[in-house]
Amino acid sequence: MKHVLQLATLICLSLTTAKAQAIKSDFDGLTLNPNSYWNGSDGGTVKGFASGDAFFVNSYHADWAYWDGGFAYSNTNDITTAGYTNDFSAITGTDYSGDGIYAPAQSGAIIRLTGAAVNTTVTGFYLTNSTYAALSMENGDQFAKKFGGATGNDADYFKLIVTGYSGGIAGATTVEAYLADFRNSDNSFDYILKNWRWVDLRPLGNIDSVVFSMASSDMTGQWLNTPAYFVIDEFNAPLFSAAGGQAGSTAISKSDVAIVNWAQTCTVTRGPQDISSEASPLATFGTDANATGPATGTTLVSLGDGGNAVLTFEHAIKNGTGADFAVFENGFTSGSLLFAELAFVEVSSDGEYFFRFPAVSNTSATVQNNSTYLDPQLLYNLAGSAQANYGTPFDLQELSGIEGLDIDRITHVRIVDVVGSLNPHYATYDKNGNPLNDPWTTAFPSSGFDLDAVAVLHESAITGVITIHDKRNTISVYPNPAAERVNISFVDPTSEGVLKLLDITGNELASEMIVAGTDKTTLELASLKQGVYILLYNGEAQQFVKN
Repeated sequence: MKHVLQLATLICLSLTTAKAQAIKSDFDGLTLNPNSYWNGSDGGTVKGFASGDAFFVNSYHADWAYWDGGFAYSNTNDITTAGYTNDFSAITGTDYSGDGIYAPAQSGAIIRLTGAAVNTTVTGFYLTNSTYAALSMENGDQFAKKFGGATGNDADYFKLIVTGYSGGIAGATTVEAYLADFRNSDNSFDYILKNWRWVDLRPLGNIDSVVFSMASSDMTGQWLNTPAYFVIDEFNAPLFSAAGGQAGSTAISKSDVAIVNWAQTCTVTRGPQDISSEASPLATFGTDANATGPATGTTLVSLGDGGNAVLTFEHAIKNGTGADFAVFENGFTSGSLLFAELAFVEVSSDGEYFFRFPAVSNTSATVQNNSTYLDPQLLYNLAGSAQANYGTPFDLQELSGIEGLDIDRITHVRIVDVVGSLNPHYATYDKNGNPLNDPWTTAFPSSGFDLDAVAVLHESAITGVITIHDKRNTISVYPNPAAERVNISFVDPTSEGVLKLLDITGNELASEMIVAGTDKTTLELASLKQGVYILLYNGEAQQFVKN
């Protein structure tokens, strides 16, 4: 639950987003052989390359046969070779999506906006280090020092400075992003960026071009000793969902007609009110039952730092078109911004093994959120990124293909509080390896994520009392998979009941009365399409595949 007294002096901010029709620059439309790069050496008259609604300026010195400035593009994956001969590799080894091309650049690089992006507000981009710069800072080289020095206490830094221009005039605001930062007196906070991290460019306002410069603590006169290289991807990528009820929002209203059910049971394991204090009591606000039934916006249970709640349902949740369920918290808005605690969401089809939705937090990874508002457009797959009476949606299709998870039969949902601390001793991390940053500490009884409800949007007609491959083994199904027919043997021939054939969504396709004394029956499959089916007999469900 929110601690309202701490919020009395908060300032409401309003940020402009880029026009929806601007096309992001992800470089995947460019062509490269595996493990190669383009640096301008082909001598074309166009000094650079286009991707999306942007042109990336390149400089290649033909006399020196050397890429001497601007942008290149690459898919090289060398993260171990130190030195200037490896100046086209990202330290991540891949682009942001893991299967395409990224853009290495040098200090002084320029991007010119084109098409629909001209004179709009750029959303931002993902940033990481080049292998050359990262290994130089980590180990030192013949030109540059090892960051932190011999003791590790040197207050070193390496940062990118982004300036927006409009009509050739520089804007008054710049954006800075650290590629390495050793300035904290606690050395456990020191880092060299080796993952993809979002840089928010919306503070630059409406612009037509972007210029990048760099600064380092390791300099000789005006020259950087640290290799002045950086790598970007997903330039001007669309933002995530706005707050509930606002333009561009995907949040689910508690009164949405698409909701077909709500969580039936909830079991909470509380976390401490302040995980950084050994003497901290557990969160105490609310009861487990408060998270069952429809969302109210007020009847809640608080999880505490790192606490969790496991919820079950009358019917299994299944994968449908779009979102399949939604998680409700009690956040509140100020303009386009949101005050809320966040949580990871995990699902299970057996109640034992849980699988987490890949979450993204593009909020600051360096400035601790001390009870300030979040921008929900920088959050993805994190419960709490919609305000009270609106649920954050989750689509099971994103977890398709995971071994041990049946996305058409989700029986349990687990909500795990995000510890929003940037302190590496307590931090939790998103799928990109960045620390999640939400209001922390919240050392009071309503600490942590405040769970209101979980709504179901797609459910199976099979009731929750049925279990696939029930250990009672009242029937045996073979062969499985089957092509023309499947045999069903009854372990106890003295039993009787109704044998039903269901599709994977629980719709009944056929039924047969089984009388006492029957030990086997055969089901002809000629009329069935290929797919997964279920045989239901006396509360037991057995699954088989039609080839």
